Amino acid sequence: MKPVQLLALFLILGCAPAPAQEGGNAQSAGPPAAPNAADDAEREAIMDRIEREIRLPAGADPLASYERSYAWQERGDGVRKVIGVYLTPEGSNRGRRWVTEAELPLILDGGCSLVSLSYDVAAGRIDHVTCNGEA
Repeated sequence: MKPVQLLALFLILGCAPAPAQEGGNAQSAGPPAAPNAADDAEREAIMDRIEREIRLPAGADPLASYERSYAWQERGDGVRKVIGVYLTPEGSNRGRRWVTEAELPLILDGGCSLVSLSYDVAAGRIDHVTCNGEA
């Protein structure tokens, strides 16, 4: 049985509470709310700040040559961070996008063809920027 089917079965049988939606309560029914314009504007502003401030590591390509993916980092300590992954794409997938943390590209080597970063939203600063290792 697939994990999604198993979760649905638990929910139907009442064996597990329904997962809470971000910004809502677990009692509300219906699909998650669509992102609003304020959320979109905040994400765009954060990406703009990061891309103005970032200094890529030695050996990295110019910023515009990367596909740039950003996501809110799921943290238990309440610190609000954005993580980013820059990947030199095959083809013409350059530009930037906002994704979930699970949708960020994951490559275990590749040197500076993959650059990762962490941005502290409250402090308004980039914590680290690193090229990936080499296999």
